[in-house]
This record gives sequence, C-alpha cells and structure tokens, in this order.
Amino acid sequence: KEQAEGEPPPTMRPKEFSLIWRYNGKRPVTMWMPAAPPGYAALGAVVRGEPEAPATEDYLCIRWELCCGCLGLRVSW
Repeated sequence: KEQAEGEPPPTMRPKEFSLIWRYNGKRPVTMWMPAAPPGYAALGAVVRGEPEAPATEDYLCIRWELCCGCLGLRVSW
C-alpha cells in the first residue's frame, strides 16, 4: 500500500532508549526500551551485549493504528 498524501509515515525512528535492565557480570548485558514518537509504538525491547544504548538509526517504531490488531498481546519475562 502506498502512503496517502498528508498521511504520516508508517514507521519512524525512536526518540531515544531507556535502560530497563543491566547485568554487570563477566560480560555486560543490557536491555533497552525504545521511546516511540507520539502516535507510534515500540514493539519490544532491545537486548545488547554492551553497556551503551543502541543507535536510534538502527531501529523503527510503527504507527499506532497499524498495530491495533496486536493490542491483545501480553509480555512475558
């Protein structure tokens, strides 16, 4: 489907990442949650084997109305 004129893009980059978990063992592991722009949703967290936050240009958030069918999903840790 092509984007209609004046319609927001289907995806946008996250504004930033928030650290939600860190393991400081022999090898560090971190978990980051993307901060989606208004009207967009992040579909999950990013796990890295590094202490630094991921680069925002490497990830995308999806426009909220395009993921409405996913509202029944539950997160399990």
